[in-house]
Amino acid sequence: MQRTAHERVAELLTSGTSFSSRVLVWGSEADVLYLARRESATRYIYILPFYLPGGRARYDELRMTVSASPPDAVVLAPDRPTGAEPVMPDSLCALLMPFHRQTAHRDGFWLLYMRKAGDVSFAEDVRAGRVVCTPDIGLFQ
Repeated sequence: MQRTAHERVAELLTSGTSFSSRVLVWGSEADVLYLARRESATRYIYILPFYLPGGRARYDELRMTVSASPPDAVVLAPDRPTGAEPVMPDSLCALLMPFHRQTAHRDGFWLLYMRKAGDVSFAEDVRAGRVVCTPDIGLFQ
């Protein structure tokens, strides 16, 4: 039986982090946290609440939480409408610049970053277009 991308990413997350690791998932793929048995780094396990009324305040809370207590790992899921590169606000991209991933920690458009050293930096993935950073202004209500 072929495993799903969710299962493969969860396996990478499980092997690359400890049970007590906190993980930020950017996308609508909270099942990765469940499959890997890892805790979310914030109270938001998917991004839909940021696009609803009052979303700007929720996003600001997420950004402040990540800034004050960086996650141990970050999972970027493919952009839902297009199924392509993950799209995220510039202000969150800036907080993730210290993160790295192993070359193997890529599954299609899924990307898994850690705070520890790796082969590819988050910044390199942004420059290469594997992650799309977009201006925050007007992004959330």
